[in-house]
Amino acid sequence: MTWEDIRYRDFYDVPRIFVFESAGKTYLAECRYSEGVDDYERAYTLFEMPPLSQLALDASWENLSAQAIRKLGEIAVTKVVFDKSKRRQVNTDVFTGML
Repeated sequence: MTWEDIRYRDFYDVPRIFVFESAGKTYLAECRYSEGVDDYERAYTLFEMPPLSQLALDASWENLSAQAIRKLGEIAVTKVVFDKSKRRQVNTDVFTGML
């Protein structure tokens, strides 16, 4: 298992948007809230990001995905494994093939 540290915002059962680094690249996993169904989407959308400055990480993440280099795909929220606290690390094995 490969574990990477995360930084996250919007926590509801699990982080709903988080950033992690793997093999020298930065990634964003985003699970948006859907007003239409009054709940969070069932999948994370994974993006490859440019390097993010501390200023970008401290600012609003509302449109962070607009800075993406490219969209890599989607993965069901239920398939993503976090550490016991669900706030520090993500197991990136589930993203194999997308990174």
